[in-house]
Amino acid sequence: NILLKDDNDPLSLKIIDFGIAGIWSKWGGDKSAAGTLYYSPPEIVAETDLQSDPKIDVWALGVILYIILIKYYPFKSKLGVEETIKQIVEAELTFESKIEKSLSIEARHLLS
Repeated sequence: NILLKDDNDPLSLKIIDFGIAGIWSKWGGDKSAAGTLYYSPPEIVAETDLQSDPKIDVWALGVILYIILIKYYPFKSKLGVEETIKQIVEAELTFESKIEKSLSIEARHLLS
């Protein structure tokens, strides 16, 4: 979750709720997906590793950084959820758009 500290300053934001971009367990019961698909890492989306881990938050921070720099989600298909899942699992950024091509090589490396 991202909260704006000051409505007049879009750069004064707070990132909260680390740990819920992945999997959580409530009352010792079954584990369930939590968070938003667009921020979830490949191993969670593909259900190959359903353990909560700080890596999940690092991935989500990378998505947030991408959105700040590029102005849209790195993996979000107009063809629907299944195609978005495929994009996330493949996790390949191509930097094809005009905005992406304008990024410095350092910014591209940071996002890759």
